[in-house]
Amino acid sequence: MLKDTKVCVNCGNQVGLAGDYLAAGYMTLSELKGLINNHQTIDAKAYRRQHRAAEKAATDATSDQAIAILQAKKATEKRAQQQQRATDKAAEKTSQDRRDWLKAAAKADHSSKFGKIYLDFKSARIFIDPLLSTDYRLYDFSDLDHYKIYQEPTTIKKGHALTDSILGGMVAGPAGAMYGAMAGEQRYSAVAKLGVVLYFNDGSTQIIMFIKSTTETDSSTYQNACATVDRLCKQLDQILQAPTQHTLSAKPTDTQMQKLIQLRDAGIITSAEFEAKKRQILEF
Repeated sequence: MLKDTKVCVNCGNQVGLAGDYLAAGYMTLSELKGLINNHQTIDAKAYRRQHRAAEKAATDATSDQAIAILQAKKATEKRAQQQQRATDKAAEKTSQDRRDWLKAAAKADHSSKFGKIYLDFKSARIFIDPLLSTDYRLYDFSDLDHYKIYQEPTTIKKGHALTDSILGGMVAGPAGAMYGAMAGEQRYSAVAKLGVVLYFNDGSTQIIMFIKSTTETDSSTYQNACATVDRLCKQLDQILQAPTQHTLSAKPTDTQMQKLIQLRDAGIITSAEFEAKKRQILEF
């Protein structure tokens, strides 16, 4: 039995196969005819070893090629991951610098600060500082749609019922509404949460919490929190009632800061030069 057809034993014997079926399995009919016509014979065992060695070499080459391809792929993926990490780190650094700049600018404008929120009446902007994250937000005053006071009572004194609109819900501005809701006969002894939720035109919301754990309503902590909420709401009312419309645009110093960050990221200026120039911009 040849590689591609069958032949008689005599034909095989003429070329030296002599019943070596393993060697015959490597030989084609064309090769057999050539040996017969040229009156040539082969060493069947050597012929078999030669072809087995060729098969192994081909298999090893294929395996080595596959390994090389896999290693190259892994190396490419590793480089891509390293580049992505470097890009993310640079973007985070730029974002952090931008956040620090906006925060410094808000302080320089003597903005009103309530928790993570700065109300900058000089630039007509609301800056949200996330404290432990670079996910800051910057809004124009005209982006503010409305706000609501959020208060979650935990205990209600006996003898009087509390309406559903107050219990665990929202009390809409203006600021006086909160005290109206708290006034009169309806009383409760403690709240679990007290905060203000800001709603913006783009559908986003920001919440500032002033009480996050159970607090008695006759405590100074609660009274101070209410006073802070009142101050915040009065300023929010001032923003909402303002007749002028503002558009969010870059201040000259903002543009300077953006260019400065780009120069630092491009390696044109050093970190020390960046910090020095940033101080100059802020002082200006």
